[in-house]
Amino acid sequence: MTRLRGAKYSVGIVGVGAIVLDIHLPVLLNRKDVRVLWVADIARPCVDKARSRFRVDAILIESGNLVDLPDVDAILLAAPVGARESYHRELTQRRSRIFLEKPFARTRDEARSIVSAYAGHTLICGFQRRHHPAFRKLRVLTNSGEFGAVKRIVVREGSRTMATGRSSDFRDNAAIAGGGILMDLGCHGIDLAFQLTESTSAEILEQRVLFDGGIDRDVSLRARMVGGPSEVELRVELSWLRELGREFRVEFERGALHVGTQPQDRLIVTRAQSEVNPEDLVLSPGPATTWEAISAMWSILLPEHGQPAACPNPTGYLPTVDLIEAIYTNARR
Repeated sequence: MTRLRGAKYSVGIVGVGAIVLDIHLPVLLNRKDVRVLWVADIARPCVDKARSRFRVDAILIESGNLVDLPDVDAILLAAPVGARESYHRELTQRRSRIFLEKPFARTRDEARSIVSAYAGHTLICGFQRRHHPAFRKLRVLTNSGEFGAVKRIVVREGSRTMATGRSSDFRDNAAIAGGGILMDLGCHGIDLAFQLTESTSAEILEQRVLFDGGIDRDVSLRARMVGGPSEVELRVELSWLRELGREFRVEFERGALHVGTQPQDRLIVTRAQSEVNPEDLVLSPGPATTWEAISAMWSILLPEHGQPAACPNPTGYLPTVDLIEAIYTNARR
């Protein structure tokens, strides 16, 4: 795709839930290089809400009319992961660049099918935490070897709330959502762990999953990550029932570094029992809000005039899918 200087990328959106209404649409509508040509959903209330709130062309998806959606430069697929099969069949026939909202897939077979089907397409998945300034700095420090090898990664996220702040949504339907807190929230921290360690797989050592109506709402995991420069212990604790705070901590041979889960969170270093003032760590300029982090991802998918798209290899999403599927498989035996 070649964009003329001054021209706008055309974007379409399939699935108009909270993440689109609260994040993607505000971001896209405030970008000078993008024109949102249409949004579409199977639920009329979602279509009506997008139309009234943002005054965009909103289309009700009915049987057989997917092929009638106008061609655009890029499409955001934000329908629940368990309801994407028919959309994938249609979108792979188009030349559009594709932004998949996380999670990437429910199973390893589904993930590999997506990678294969979209071969030749430009494809990105919504793991925006990879682009937070503190995580980028954390990756630089990890690669430098200044603190020695990574020994353990700890992911903790949890509070007594629904992910969207709503009393009920698609996350209460396991078949559509693909899972609960592990699939919806835990995938972020697990993805970062694989990105940081360059591990290719993980062996589960211990796990505990609490289900409520088929939805996992509290998860504890200890696993061994392998395939990277060294073996790394991964500990994950997630809950929609307990207050856990939000933390991504990396323990090295000679210290530990940890950040929160928001773009503006600082990187805190502990070395030999002394804490380095986080302001002493110079972070590269980057997103300061979730909206800016999402916009940064759109800039990767839709680069400036004359610049090639620099999207990550989609096979990099597969280890996270594999581990999450293994946790669910073990828990449901």
